[in-house]
Amino acid sequence: MSVFCCFSRKRAAVAALLLFPLPAFAAEPLEGAQKPYYMWFWDDSGKMLSSPARGDGGYWGRFAATLAVAGALYANDEEIARKITADKDGRKDEFAKWGERMGNGAYILPALALTYAGGWAAGSDSAMDTAKLAFESAVLSAAAVQVVKLSAHRHRPNDGDGAYQWDGPDFLDNNRDSFPSGHSAGIFSVASVIAGRYGEENPWVAPLVYSLAAITPLSRVYDEKHWASDAFMGSAIGYFTGKALVSYHGGGALSIHPAYSEEGPMLAFTYNFR
Repeated sequence: MSVFCCFSRKRAAVAALLLFPLPAFAAEPLEGAQKPYYMWFWDDSGKMLSSPARGDGGYWGRFAATLAVAGALYANDEEIARKITADKDGRKDEFAKWGERMGNGAYILPALALTYAGGWAAGSDSAMDTAKLAFESAVLSAAAVQVVKLSAHRHRPNDGDGAYQWDGPDFLDNNRDSFPSGHSAGIFSVASVIAGRYGEENPWVAPLVYSLAAITPLSRVYDEKHWASDAFMGSAIGYFTGKALVSYHGGGALSIHPAYSEEGPMLAFTYNFR
């Protein structure tokens, strides 16, 4: 289970009800002066909650496509699980461990703290802003995930009850919380921020970070912790949350490009300091 703050799951669920229960599929830039960081959470949550009212055809198209894919996976959850878990071995087990760690808040938060510290040491507002956006994305997506989990109470694959057992809302019960996957939301909430901040100037960034992020939802199905539809919807929550936040706060200033020096070919890292 991913943990992004010191609150218990019950308290996180209550807090999430005040923030937002659904990911944002549409976004618009923030206007005006930069606000204190703690206000980002409040303002951005409000924008996400109100985004359906501003949704255009593209918004609802993405919404429908996401639900369609989730529905197709849901209809085949048990068959997908059988295929993915059929041939387990030590190499795949180790691969799955890395996937679990990448989506675990115990690893995500220190990585973001180091990123922020590195940006501060280098005098890079861009790196610090990226770390702050990624942290906000992880927190808000985790809150949304917990609300859905405690509202749905879907049975996990390792419960042995099949893919279609749901107990319904119970905010005092932490058990049977398969839907959606918190680990998947966690890694994609960060990956989408990185891709959004640096992907435009570096076309290879988005394919790389999303390919790495995909290891986590696959590992959750492989480890029989989640059904495929759980992993997909968790990934979608993280992805759309990060995309919305980047659109609110703007892109990054890091460019990575090939260069040549007296010592031969090399990669050049360029920061535009603000």
